[in-house]
Amino acid sequence: MKATSLGHLGWHLSDGTTALLVNPVLEGSFGSTHDHRFFLFPRRTIDFAEMGHVDGIVLTNEHIQNFHPPSLALMPRSVPIFIGCETPPFLRQILLDLGFTVERLGHGVSRVVGTIEFSLFRGASSTLAMDGTVHSLLATSTQTNATLAIQSECQIHPDLVTQATAPGRKLKAFVATYNFQLRRNGTLGFLSNAFPLPDESASGFVGIEVLNGILNEVSEHFGVVEAVILAGNGYTTDMDGQPMFRWDNQTLAGIANRLSLWSRVFAPLPSDTIHLDGSRVQFESGAASWIRLEALCQEGPQSKIPDEGSEVETACVKSAFPALSYERENEFLGHELKVALSLLRKALLLSELGEELLRVSSYLEGPLGPKRLVLRLRREGRNAEPLLLALDLSRGEFVEVPSSEDATLMRRYPFGLDLPLSDLEGLLRGAIQFWELATLGVVRQWYVCDRMKSPVCFMLTYFSERLHPALAESTYRSSLTLRGLT
Repeated sequence: MKATSLGHLGWHLSDGTTALLVNPVLEGSFGSTHDHRFFLFPRRTIDFAEMGHVDGIVLTNEHIQNFHPPSLALMPRSVPIFIGCETPPFLRQILLDLGFTVERLGHGVSRVVGTIEFSLFRGASSTLAMDGTVHSLLATSTQTNATLAIQSECQIHPDLVTQATAPGRKLKAFVATYNFQLRRNGTLGFLSNAFPLPDESASGFVGIEVLNGILNEVSEHFGVVEAVILAGNGYTTDMDGQPMFRWDNQTLAGIANRLSLWSRVFAPLPSDTIHLDGSRVQFESGAASWIRLEALCQEGPQSKIPDEGSEVETACVKSAFPALSYERENEFLGHELKVALSLLRKALLLSELGEELLRVSSYLEGPLGPKRLVLRLRREGRNAEPLLLALDLSRGEFVEVPSSEDATLMRRYPFGLDLPLSDLEGLLRGAIQFWELATLGVVRQWYVCDRMKSPVCFMLTYFSERLHPALAESTYRSSLTLRGLT
């Protein structure tokens, strides 16, 4: 059995004449809108005719980086698609509407296609709520018993460990998937804190810490695996194809191998193949001729990565959507926003962030009143004032505060979320996902708590596909409409 990287989180698994695709993003970019795309990095093109037949497609989750309806629409409708037990119903319905046969697999239940046996496992109980619908994949060759585990964006479930290490199976490689690390400009991406807390400074992060975070869970569950494969962070918002992250997978793998932390660590580029059969795992560069990789910069993927502490020019996206018309803004503020905030405040008060709001009783200017979190909704235009809405804990609702407070928000409120009003409107009508807004950089925040309890983390969970399936479904159907595929 062998595994070929399609780029980012996508894989082509083959064993003899059997071929499976895992989370295929076959086009060059993904995203809900035409104007703001996430480009696979490094760039590559796929020749579908040369790729050959496909016997099945496995989708580990419905996140926008893994579930790409336009790519699936390119496949013959005779190819069955397999989804996990936690996958939201809307994903299955979209696939059925496209004409596919869809099979939902129970947790850890094996399915055999050709000579590949595979199972999907939900994440462990420690998995973040925003990743509660994510599954990891275990695939085994029925001819050689060579086994590959692909961790998706969730914690490893004990049942996966039990099956992967069962007698008769040979766990040859583990794909460690991740999507969060230091940005090129030294920030923590959408988890960055505008309030300058010392422990939020990203300047102290080094590659070995990133690597340790990625590989530590593998060691805890499996000990030393013959091969660890790094996957993820294979996208960029830069149309010119520059990487978003300071440490690319190839650099991290090189560090691990030089320090002998693991027997072998691989970081395949698109078209690279990992051969799992035989006495030793083998790596073959550019083995898949049907994947054509665009030339990298002369000095490699890291050619424009700055030294620690250096300043970097970064593209600034002010908003994903243009300013609302006068009529549309009044309509949105008069009804839709009020309804949305009424639901939002209930979830917020019951969340970990809500606990932090109650915990913090004093701040920069002394004791706090009942208003401890503020939403700053930016309007475009030279003289346009932002709309400021504070959560009043004593009343349990959002209330408007004077625009005169705008210049002192960070001193008055220990928690804040700042985003364009037009983008919030786009989010609430299902035109874009919150992950996209945060990754594009149009959302800013400040907080005085752990970053995993921050306002952005709350919003990622609240607007997740599990809690707001209708909004997510709208974005995926729109991605098909953009290409005339509905």
